[in-house]
Amino acid sequence: MSGAGDLPPQDVHQRIVERVSDAIVSINQEYRCTYLNKKAEKLLERSEAELRGQTIWKAFPKTVDTIAEDKIKKSLTEQTQTSYERYNTELDRWFEVRIYPSNDGASILFTDISDRKQREIELTRYKQIVENLPVAVGQNELEADGEFMFVNNGMVEMFDAESKADAKSYSVQDLYADPSDREALLKDVHNSGSVQDTELKLETVNGDTFWGSTTASIETIGNEKYLLGII
Repeated sequence: MSGAGDLPPQDVHQRIVERVSDAIVSINQEYRCTYLNKKAEKLLERSEAELRGQTIWKAFPKTVDTIAEDKIKKSLTEQTQTSYERYNTELDRWFEVRIYPSNDGASILFTDISDRKQREIELTRYKQIVENLPVAVGQNELEADGEFMFVNNGMVEMFDAESKADAKSYSVQDLYADPSDREALLKDVHNSGSVQDTELKLETVNGDTFWGSTTASIETIGNEKYLLGII
């Protein structure tokens, strides 16, 4: 039942679009801008009135001869939804760009993913650091014979494995010259949460033995607990 305060459908739709957190730019089949929401105006620092009627190539000349031009043209020609990621040098921000074609043109949504990209960059940096540490690093299940979930290059070299896959195929307990040492270490970790610089006799995959200083702690990753060890 309609009330006096009800808005016409087009006004309702407009309000919904304006509240979307993404910047939205709509174009027609001739690639001319037909609409920008407030978020897009703020992001681009240009008004809808200023850009309406301009081709997207004129409005945004830096998109010419780029993946953006290819994706937009292909989306409209084939009438298929598509997306890509783009770094804007002027704004120093990363965006996920999604294109939704229709018979009238297309709506292009810009989602700021800079925080996510920064986390990915940091994770890559940490991974590179861990991979190049002159120590063996392993993440494994808590059980005495738990399997490795992760090993670094240092683990491969220290235990004479042929590859990471080869190193991960061995039970953690197999790397201790005396399996009871592994059980004792695990008991200490469970009791205190971590152990520091514990000297143990270890064994390579070829059966050679050596002494190593082991630091280990129980870490929660996601919803699971793992043993993180450094030798």
